[in-house]
Amino acid sequence: MNFSKMSKGQKALSVFAVLYIVYGIMFMGETVGLLDAGTKFQGKKAGPVQAAAANWAGVGALVVGADCLFAALRGSAAIVQRTLLINAMSMILRIGIFAAHGSDAWGGATVHKEYVQGFFITVGVLFVSMNCILDGVPKAKNPFTGCDSLTHGALIIPFFFYTVYMGMFLLSDFPSQQYVVPKGGFRSTEPGLYVQMPWTVSMWIQVMLQILVLLSSGKAAEQREFALSRVPGVLASIYLMIGETAITVPQKAFEGKIVQGLCLAAYLVSGFGDKIKPKSKAPAKRAASTRKKK
Repeated sequence: MNFSKMSKGQKALSVFAVLYIVYGIMFMGETVGLLDAGTKFQGKKAGPVQAAAANWAGVGALVVGADCLFAALRGSAAIVQRTLLINAMSMILRIGIFAAHGSDAWGGATVHKEYVQGFFITVGVLFVSMNCILDGVPKAKNPFTGCDSLTHGALIIPFFFYTVYMGMFLLSDFPSQQYVVPKGGFRSTEPGLYVQMPWTVSMWIQVMLQILVLLSSGKAAEQREFALSRVPGVLASIYLMIGETAITVPQKAFEGKIVQGLCLAAYLVSGFGDKIKPKSKAPAKRAASTRKKK
């Protein structure tokens, strides 16, 4: 697609996609051969669990970047506008995280230059998103849980699992439940972990909310394409889980792989829903039969 012929919303989402991908790679740090994420953002090398949290933030950011690119290149006007709305909501959440952490120049947890740079990028994305949605957000055509086809119904499953995980993040001490707790506890051995967690959560909340965009506004073909575009993100998640075997509680590691496997199956079923269960043509045949009788 010619960038110059895109709508301003499509252009904005294309730029956002690049930003998310760049930050996703930086979050993953040493995993992709770059500076450790803890050193880069908090000024202190991350421990193994904080590094794992940064990796998850990175994968989440990469998925969000892919979602923005999908909306810009393949989505309808309704998907574009709702994706911009989700970005605006997510940026408001991240401004709150910035406010809570602050710059290390005045006693906060974030390296000063990263704080300033990240804060202005976040505010910029918020204002651009808000400006784009001034054109209006088209009315949604589908209920979230309408389940009018195999494609739509299967897409609800990963949304459900992500919702459960977000609840676990927000309502419990997720690291101590999922990972092997070091002697002295995470707060003393990896204090940067709890600074990293909100960023990880903010990325995956956006991953979760984007599914609602497709459920409410996507046509069946768009939902199928979107579902298949999510498959690499699930495979990357499974890869991370395999790499974390030594630091994860065995039962939780097993449960996580099962959930990711179910998400993978749901995305594939949704992506190939029209081939697995084609829409019945019976109503059309009955109508033709009725016309003949008349």
